[in-house]
Amino acid sequence: MTNRMAFGMAATVAAATLAACAAANAHPRPRPTISPLPTHSPASSSTPAPDPPPPGPDVPGAQFVDGTHGWALVDSPTVEGCCSAPVPQRLEWTANGGTTWTDITPPSARGASLIGVDFRAEGDGWAVIAREPNLPPLISHTADAGQAWTTQRFPSGQAVYGNYSSAAIAFSDASHGWVVVDEGSNSNTFYGIGYRTVDGGRIWKALSVPARGAVYFLNPTDGWILGGGAPGGGFYVTHDGGNTWHASSVPLPSAMHRMC
Repeated sequence: MTNRMAFGMAATVAAATLAACAAANAHPRPRPTISPLPTHSPASSSTPAPDPPPPGPDVPGAQFVDGTHGWALVDSPTVEGCCSAPVPQRLEWTANGGTTWTDITPPSARGASLIGVDFRAEGDGWAVIAREPNLPPLISHTADAGQAWTTQRFPSGQAVYGNYSSAAIAFSDASHGWVVVDEGSNSNTFYGIGYRTVDGGRIWKALSVPARGAVYFLNPTDGWILGGGAPGGGFYVTHDGGNTWHASSVPLPSAMHRMC
């Protein structure tokens, strides 16, 4: 098991443990929702000069895939209402542990919202882009750390309340991948859609998902979603690649019982 998968499993068990503990209290606290993350296009030069390190307060998301290579979303937006225009943001890449950064924003993200990013390895990355709320999101892929991107539109989906909130991405191997997109929610109903590929992202098919939140897959069939906040919360497991999902739970350790 890779370090990233081990970390994902540990994070999932810990989050599910805390959720069960909170349910034992009389008045559980609702979890906050995630705001969309807009972007702008990269520099016109095919080999942009490295930028200085992204300032901490303006980095709403980041990930390192090893000790030297990682990405960061820079220039956090201020969103007022569901249908606000995107604020300029860029996707930056470092190959030297964060000493310098280079703008690798996908061209298709110009004037749109970058709602999900994931890099499986040093150069292999995915980005989910929301442009028109009445059309499905776009998904972009790079095999060379952002020097070039290929983009296609997901086969279905519509932002119910005017914007897509977030997208979680998971690949169990180079061929099998899943994306869970939050299309919005009200006090009673969660609107979301999942997508799956079995050929490395050449073709994506839509599927139903029971919740929004982090998604993980150990292999092409066994995976889970850890949803945060109701509606669209809960812990769900699949053993058929996401065709069907079943609500599940993680027993509390004895020490956590005493804490509750």
